Amino acid sequence: MKYEFSELLKTFSLRELTAEESKSLWHWIDCSEDCREEWKQFCRMDSLLSHMDTSALERNGVEVPVTNIVEMPEAAAPARAGGRNWGLVGLAAGIAAALLIVVNVGQDNEEYSVAAATVEEAPVQSASFVDDPMGITSVEPSVPSDPQDHYEAVIATLPINGSQQRPATNFENVSIADGADIDFNDKIRPLLADKCFHCHGPDAHSRKADLRLDTREGAFADLGGYAAIEAGNAAASEVAIRLFDEDPDSIMPPPEFHKPLTDDEKALIVAWINQGAEWEDHWSFEPVEVAEPKAADSDWARNEIDHFILAKLEEKGLTPNEEADKYTLARRAALDAIGMPASPEQVEEFLSDDQPGAYERYLDKLLASPHFGEHQARFWLDASRYGDTHGMHLDNYREMWPYRDWVINAYNENKPYDQFTIEQLAGDLLINPTTQQLVATGFLRNHITTAEGGAIVEELEARTMIDR
Repeated sequence: MKYEFSELLKTFSLRELTAEESKSLWHWIDCSEDCREEWKQFCRMDSLLSHMDTSALERNGVEVPVTNIVEMPEAAAPARAGGRNWGLVGLAAGIAAALLIVVNVGQDNEEYSVAAATVEEAPVQSASFVDDPMGITSVEPSVPSDPQDHYEAVIATLPINGSQQRPATNFENVSIADGADIDFNDKIRPLLADKCFHCHGPDAHSRKADLRLDTREGAFADLGGYAAIEAGNAAASEVAIRLFDEDPDSIMPPPEFHKPLTDDEKALIVAWINQGAEWEDHWSFEPVEVAEPKAADSDWARNEIDHFILAKLEEKGLTPNEEADKYTLARRAALDAIGMPASPEQVEEFLSDDQPGAYERYLDKLLASPHFGEHQARFWLDASRYGDTHGMHLDNYREMWPYRDWVINAYNENKPYDQFTIEQLAGDLLINPTTQQLVATGFLRNHITTAEGGAIVEELEARTMIDR
């Protein structure tokens, strides 16, 4: 099998294959992984040719084929009817013949002698299948029918700087299935933060190549004739080009970083750039847009929140229920605010209060209850991984309750949220911190711990990092 396939490739480099030979070639490519790999290596000769100094060949009248051969699609079987995919056949044949040219370089002058080479190219037709670098196979893409014209058109758009000298990657066939607009903050920023900011982010000490991708100015800056991101043109964007570089010294992220992007993530970045690379500041710095819900029956609403509720009800084709009786209202409010029914005395006081504002006064009493903080703190304690035991080995008791009480008191005191988070993350770094601010940093100890003397340090560190 291997011998037969190799003979077919040898014949393929010399002349146009017959219909039977073509059918046999596609059969081996389709059925054998080894043959598929050999075919890909054969086609990659285009990349080798593109890196040769061909100026001497051209001065001596030898025509050098310039092509952009792509890999054989693995996700879809090739067309097998006679005559199909001859674009790939002809281009690969031309490249193979061109590589047989022998160039002798003079030592004392720039004259070159060319030994032999008659390039007879097979007829070139447009391929039915194009395999883009993401692994997304497009059928009959809307590009020039002549692959050579298409390749040269893409090359002409690229500034000759840095890695831009490599053969162009065919970014035009990269697309997102539904064609929807890609939101930067939702889709792209998290990718850049995870894969790129370590070397191209805000930390000047770890920054590489003096390139920032965390700011608009850095991402779109002129880097000397090219840019990291060229809005609307992924083929001219260094970021996109580096994603597909096969050179381990040039590909981004670097292999030693151990955070490669998936094909889908690469496709997302390329599609975002081609859509215009619309940049957004971090959502926390964006102005808040006040939504104005529109509901037909505005008389039902008694406050701002009611307008939103009514608008959603009308959107679902629903209408509000009748107002609940005071006893039901008292029970619902107590369960929401303090997590338990109100005392009989509180309920009776509310039921007997016929003055305007009775419900608000009842709520104020619930919010003033110490049970309010106990109930509301449960959700934060769950999210912050609070536990009264170590969580490892014997899972025995540990003294964490002061942090729990600090959270409860913070809710009961209605501590502002910014102060609530600052004290937990960095209470010990505040100027003259109080004892309670130091207790608040118990948040940073809400991971599994151990008091067991024989604990394995590496295991403990791994478990701690996973939990945090």
